[in-house]
Amino acid sequence: MHNKKINQLLIGAMLAAMAPAVSAADIPAWNGSALGFEAGQQGLLGDMLGIRPILEENGFHYNLGYLNEMAYNAGGGYDHDKHLAYIDQVALTFTQDLERWTGIPDARLEGNIVNRNHDDNLTTKRLQDPRVSFNDLSQESWGGGSITRLGWLTFARSFDDRRLTWRIGMMNKVQTFDQIIPCDFQLLTQCGGKSANSLTWNNWNIHTWGTTLEYKLTPTVTLKGGVMEQNPQATARSHAWSWSTKGSKGILLPMEIENPSAD
Repeated sequence: MHNKKINQLLIGAMLAAMAPAVSAADIPAWNGSALGFEAGQQGLLGDMLGIRPILEENGFHYNLGYLNEMAYNAGGGYDHDKHLAYIDQVALTFTQDLERWTGIPDARLEGNIVNRNHDDNLTTKRLQDPRVSFNDLSQESWGGGSITRLGWLTFARSFDDRRLTWRIGMMNKVQTFDQIIPCDFQLLTQCGGKSANSLTWNNWNIHTWGTTLEYKLTPTVTLKGGVMEQNPQATARSHAWSWSTKGSKGILLPMEIENPSAD
């Protein structure tokens, strides 16, 4: 019996020695496909019967997105009544490349159009005394009412071998500032950055006049600054598509140093 076990061990060792060595580098990387599974098309609407490739070939790139946010008050809050708050939005964000036509480095038109519906925010209806200014929102995409608005329409280009970027037009601060802030949840404090809580400007779907500069000091450190209109009437329905500065109270001079590698 003892000799039989020894023979089995010897045979196993010989077979192992004869087998070709396989390293992790020899194993091909997974290509993302699985048996019986067919990957979906890029984008919900695919190439839109060939329209999308034609647009992209001419420098027009866009994103059409839908979002909804719900929040429920089961008890407590300033108003103890139960309430399910619901909002949604459709947003078209686009960029038209102008460099190919003008030769100007990184020249482009940038636009954003947002349709919001169901002006229903749990924070102002149940959680907090409506007589005081809110310090957070349970649904960060609430604001501006149920309406279609121009979020921004700007021209941008670069200088100094693409290290300096200049932007001007009817803009929103999210185009330049708070770019590295993650959006981990629908609370405003967790999706919008510290500047989103400021009552001197607005997020995403409301525009004011302004101009900004971004300069890359290093590959990871960017210095940003701007001159932006401060207009309390920018949220009015009459201002949704307006070029007017009526109601303007002055200007804002934001500055920011961005360093993603510091996180």
